[in-house]
Amino acid sequence: MDDLELDRRDQQRLDGAEGPALQLAMELIVKAAAVLGARRLIAVSFAHLDSCFYAGEAHVDFAQYLLDHGARLAIPSWTNSGLVSLADPDPGREAHDPQAAAGAKRLMALYEALGAKPVWTCAPYQLPGGPQFGAQIVAAESNAVAYYNAVVGARTNKYGDYLDVACALVGKAPDAGLHRDEARRGEMLFRIADDVPLRFRRENIFHHLLGHHVGLKAGRRIPVIDGLDRSVKLEDLKAVSAAVAAAGGVEHWHGVGVTPEAPTLDAAFGGQRPMAVHMVDAAALLTARNALSPAGDGPIDMVALGTPHFGIGEFAALAGLLAGRRIHSGLSLVVSTSRIIAALAAEQGHLAVIEGAGGRVMTDSCSYYGPPLTGCHGRVMTNAAKWAYYAPGMIGVSVCFGSLRECVESAVRGTVWRDPELWHGMGGLPGAPTASRAGAPIKPARRSGAARESLGTIFGRPLEAGAADGRVVVLDQPLSFWGGFDPKTGGIIDSRHPQSGVNLAGRVVLMRESRGSGTAPGSLAEAIRLGTAPAAIVLVTPDLNLAIGAAVGRRLYGRGLPVVTVTEDQLDALAEAPQLAIAADGAIVTRSVGSRQ
Repeated sequence: MDDLELDRRDQQRLDGAEGPALQLAMELIVKAAAVLGARRLIAVSFAHLDSCFYAGEAHVDFAQYLLDHGARLAIPSWTNSGLVSLADPDPGREAHDPQAAAGAKRLMALYEALGAKPVWTCAPYQLPGGPQFGAQIVAAESNAVAYYNAVVGARTNKYGDYLDVACALVGKAPDAGLHRDEARRGEMLFRIADDVPLRFRRENIFHHLLGHHVGLKAGRRIPVIDGLDRSVKLEDLKAVSAAVAAAGGVEHWHGVGVTPEAPTLDAAFGGQRPMAVHMVDAAALLTARNALSPAGDGPIDMVALGTPHFGIGEFAALAGLLAGRRIHSGLSLVVSTSRIIAALAAEQGHLAVIEGAGGRVMTDSCSYYGPPLTGCHGRVMTNAAKWAYYAPGMIGVSVCFGSLRECVESAVRGTVWRDPELWHGMGGLPGAPTASRAGAPIKPARRSGAARESLGTIFGRPLEAGAADGRVVVLDQPLSFWGGFDPKTGGIIDSRHPQSGVNLAGRVVLMRESRGSGTAPGSLAEAIRLGTAPAAIVLVTPDLNLAIGAAVGRRLYGRGLPVVTVTEDQLDALAEAPQLAIAADGAIVTRSVGSRQ
């Protein structure tokens, strides 16, 4: 990037003076600066690393390369959850895919060797000693990115796999995006309607449903929520952060009168007018509830809690609900959390109550990751919108969604129980299965046959340069390349996506924007390694993480894929082409099916 200002040492690193590992790190940071439009780098003081989560051997290859060339993390860096638990191993999960389990353990050891602090949690903000308001940091896990920005008031973009480590090795990040004041203003306003009872707004489940609805509507934009109860708990803000990130890819949000950068509505928008205003009424929340509970009610096989990882307040609430009771025979209740929070819960007596009732507490990992845990099959109930969103595609279970109290009562009874008091005034009890898919389609408009003939060449902006030729697949909604895409096959596994089951291997993928996880670069690089990746990805909204994943695939394996942005109108035009060829300069031309030049 010609207009990026590098100091002398960073230029030397980029030139290879401090070895191949730091050269690779600088190459990724420079690419990120180009995608984000940064003119300089800024110092960062903390990193929460997602690259330690195993999504395939590409993760191991990258970390091993760094370690082999003498790399060490330059700033305090904490680890995200692992695919497996080192402290509480699950024989069923490890036996289901021994190669993945072994790879995950190897990867976790590599990041400890690089100097990361092994906290193994997706909710690092619950631990002492983390970043504070105004800190410039690097975070990758989607819920942590949203929480750090919104609730803590620290500043980070979603630095997904590989880029998170690159920034931590150098101690710098591009001065762009959410690091800057002007990019942190709200863009869309969501007002909670009067028909949502105040008592319901104080329930934790309300915040999961709200976040899911807002995420679907906001996409990658910054939502401002007006109407949150001022006595909201931190676990409620965690629920919003996780749900908006999973459903839409939100990296920052504001709660008027609740989050630190939004003392007033005007402050949240920085004095600007919202681009859109949405009312969140009871019907919208019920739609979210039904979308997250497609299995309907009936006997259950498991209750899964702790996505993101349980905090100490949640442990206290769960222990209170389970005291003196027993989980139904043949049913498992699993709570995911961090080692540090588990130790605190043990000190306060909560673990003894939960385990005495027949529950299980698992640290280091999460129960919606595949391979599935022992006992995780059939119909599973959860109180977490993020778990409900990802689990059907990740581990093939049917999901029921409910409040913490509903989950506990259902675990004791062995069948789904609904709380009539909770749902009073909200349109009735859930129960019937629904096949609805959340989110409105954003399929590009179709052009006429006459227009198709005159398409010609379109010049896009290459985020990751490369040449490709392939048949077109148009995605009607955003896709997360982790949790929604299987790098082993190249197929879409998000059961709610309109193109669920479609294989993207070797195809030119057109979508307006992506959504979801910071693990997407790792998943894409793994698909490149396996030969199951798309031929190219064409977007409207620039996607830093897909560009980084493609770049790492090229660097590690000598092959990548172009990631190109175009305008809305250009994407609509390209959607009519049966086959596209993309040149390294971003030029895109139509091809007849099967043709090559």
